[in-house]
Amino acid sequence: MVVQPETMENKLKTEQDLLSAIQEKIPDFKISLSDLKNPSREFVFRYYTMVLGEFGADVNSMVLPHPVQKKKFPHIPPETLRLTNIFKLLKAFFARIGEEFSLDDLTDPHPKRTLYLISHLDNFHTFADMRAASINEVKRNVFDRTAKRDQIMNTKDNIEEKINQECIDKANRQTTKQQLSSQNEMFEDTMGQLIKKKCEIVHVMDSLKSMESTFMEQNEKLTEKENKLERRIEMMKLQIVPSPEMLQENLTQLKAQLQVSKDEVAASKEAQEGKFQLLKKLQLCVEQQSARDNLLSSIVNLHREQSESMDLIKSLMEEKHSDAEEVVNLTQKLCQLKQEIVQIKDEISHVQASGKQNVETYKQQMEQLNRDHQALVDKKEKNIESISKLEQKIAQTKLKVEEETAVFKSRAQFYTERYDEYKAKAWEQKERERGEG
Repeated sequence: MVVQPETMENKLKTEQDLLSAIQEKIPDFKISLSDLKNPSREFVFRYYTMVLGEFGADVNSMVLPHPVQKKKFPHIPPETLRLTNIFKLLKAFFARIGEEFSLDDLTDPHPKRTLYLISHLDNFHTFADMRAASINEVKRNVFDRTAKRDQIMNTKDNIEEKINQECIDKANRQTTKQQLSSQNEMFEDTMGQLIKKKCEIVHVMDSLKSMESTFMEQNEKLTEKENKLERRIEMMKLQIVPSPEMLQENLTQLKAQLQVSKDEVAASKEAQEGKFQLLKKLQLCVEQQSARDNLLSSIVNLHREQSESMDLIKSLMEEKHSDAEEVVNLTQKLCQLKQEIVQIKDEISHVQASGKQNVETYKQQMEQLNRDHQALVDKKEKNIESISKLEQKIAQTKLKVEEETAVFKSRAQFYTERYDEYKAKAWEQKERERGEG
């Protein structure tokens, strides 16, 4: 189905009227009456590119061949690539309004044919200017809603990123807690072993103290006995000297007692030596006990640090609880944002619902256009090598051209119902001109 703007004129304009209309719409475009009466290849190329630019097409990317095109088709001159790009876009556009556009219309323009095509473009230009305000309002509304949707999606992504970061922090805190718990168990085992060793050392110290007390008592007894013997000898010296036999007997007894005393003194010295050795061992044990006390002090400090770590874990758990509440709040906010997104999508769908029928018609026209294009490609494959290369280029640039013609196709949706009548009248006018010619 072809399209037709409801405000287009029903007859072709003369060269003078068309010249005035073009100068009014595009005052910067240099055009003369001779250009319309005897159009040249340069003029039609310049006019078509100017009008396509007015319709919103990116003519710069078509007039200046892309480096990818030059690299892919090095044997094709840039002028040929430029003509191919413009020709494809013009062919698709004129097909939408029910006209056939050939390569000769661009490379070897005929005066009447060119006047006819330019009249169509000028009528479409007039119609597009009249409907531009309403189209821009709809586009602005859609763009605003799209921007709001993007903003909400960005907020959603930020919230999800924050939730993910909270999950990572939670996992890190759990790992830290496990490590501290493992260290706590290790410290408790070490503390138990040290306490056990301390008990053993205390038991040995008590045994040594008991032995020291026993040795001290024995030493005191021996000293007392020695003093008694000395006093007895002194007393005996003061007595009257008895008979030699008695003296000899007493001397023998005294020598025996003296030997016994010497033996006891030697035993006492040995006991004192043993006591001295025990005292050395006791001093060593005291030093070891001091080292163990220092170790116990360090263990107590470690235990204190462990308690502080447990307090830190407790505070982290409380913080985790508060973070969990914050995550719940963020999740609720995320749900609200999702609901707003759904509402915005519904509003956008409601805005676009009015054009649903035209969209279906547009899809049918696109399918017909694709079929016509495929038929044209099949036909071009049978021509000479140069035309075949042009058709290959058309196929390569099809996607780009369809994107550029999307602007024209969207505008063409507003004049779908009336163009058939316009086309019929235009063809009647054309037949009358041919009859007059």
